[in-house]
Amino acid sequence: MPRARTPLALLAFASGCARHGEARTVEVHGPDGGRYYATVYHFLTAADDHNRASYVHDGDEFRDDMGRHFADRPRAKRVRVAEVEASDDDSAVVTARVSYADGTAGVVKVVVRKGEPAWLVDWPATRALWE
Repeated sequence: MPRARTPLALLAFASGCARHGEARTVEVHGPDGGRYYATVYHFLTAADDHNRASYVHDGDEFRDDMGRHFADRPRAKRVRVAEVEASDDDSAVVTARVSYADGTAGVVKVVVRKGEPAWLVDWPATRALWE
C-alpha cells in the first residue's frame, strides 16, 4: 500500500521528481509519463525494502523477495525513462536507463499497473521479465 503523502510531496511526485534533474519529454512518456517516471525512479532507487515496497502493488507481501533480489546489487543512482509500452489492460512496460552507484549502467524493464489511484510496480510481472 502506498504511503501517505503531503500536498508538497504529491506535487514533487506528480512532477516526476524534477529536483533530480532527469531529462524527460512528454513525447517519450505519453499522458501518464510523470507517474511512470516517479514510480520507477523511486522503486529502483529505494534506500530500503520498506521504501521500495511502498511503490509496489501488495508490496508488503513481496518485501522479502524484493529484499533478496536487490541485496547484492549496486544501488541505482540515476534513472531515465527511455520507452513506455502501454497495454490495454491498464499496465505498461517501462524501459529505463539506469546508472548505478558503483559506476556501472544498464537498461531495466519495469512493469507498472494502474491502481487506485496511482500507478505502482507489478513485482511478479517485473520479476518475470528479469528472469
